[in-house]
Amino acid sequence: MTMQNLVGRLGLLALALGVSTAAYGQAEVTASQAMELSAFGAATGTFTGLENTRNFGMTAGADLAFRPFFGVRPALEIRGTYPFDKGAVLGLKDGLIGVRLMKSYGRFEPYLDGLWGRGEITYVGGFIVGNFRYDRTTSNVWSGGGGFDYRLTNHFGIKADAQVQRWSTPVTNSGKVYPVPVSLGVTYHFDFNHHYKMHRTRPARVYDAPPPPSVEVAPPPPPPPTSPAPNL
Repeated sequence: MTMQNLVGRLGLLALALGVSTAAYGQAEVTASQAMELSAFGAATGTFTGLENTRNFGMTAGADLAFRPFFGVRPALEIRGTYPFDKGAVLGLKDGLIGVRLMKSYGRFEPYLDGLWGRGEITYVGGFIVGNFRYDRTTSNVWSGGGGFDYRLTNHFGIKADAQVQRWSTPVTNSGKVYPVPVSLGVTYHFDFNHHYKMHRTRPARVYDAPPPPSVEVAPPPPPPPTSPAPNL
C-alpha cells in the first residue's frame, strides 16, 4: 500500500467517524455525550535514530472517544506526520491508526497509546550501501507512547505527546531504526449536543405561554322583596 493510498483511507475513515459521531450526538438525550470527537495539530521534532539527525514537521490527527470503563476512557486514534525540514540525512513521513487509553483528572487528561501504520523514508541526496543507492523506502511503522491533554475551555486545549517508533530500513546493519517524535500543539473538542441541550434546558418564557381562559362573572342576585309592615 502506498503512502497516498494510506493517507486517503485514513482521511475517509476520519470523515466517516465525524459523520457518525455527529449523528449519534444529535440523537443523544442524556446530559453528556457517550462518544466524543476531537482533533489536534502539533509541531513535531523527531530524533530520527540515524546518524544523530533530526526532522522538524507537523503532526495532525483525530480521536473518537467512547464511554469510560473503570475510570479509563478508550479512543480510536488516527494521526499523520509530515516533515517540513528533513535534516541532513533522511525525512520520515507516516500515517498511523490505533488505540488510546485516557484517564481524566479534571482538566488534566494523561493518556497512553499504541499505533500502527505505514511510513516513507526519504534519503536526502541518496544513501549508498554497498552497490546500492537508496533514495526512498517504505516501511511498516509501530509506535507507542503517551502524553497529556490539558483543557483550557470546553472546546480548546493544549497537547504534549512523545512516541517511540520502529521502522524498517535497509541502510542499517540491524535493518531497523527507532525514531522518537516529540510534539506540542493544540486540541479541539467537538460538542454535537450543545444546540440540543440549549433548547432542552431553556426555561419557558412567560410571553410564550398561552393566555389563561377568560371567566365570566355572574351578576349578583337581586335582593329579596320586602312586604309592608301591618297596621296596628
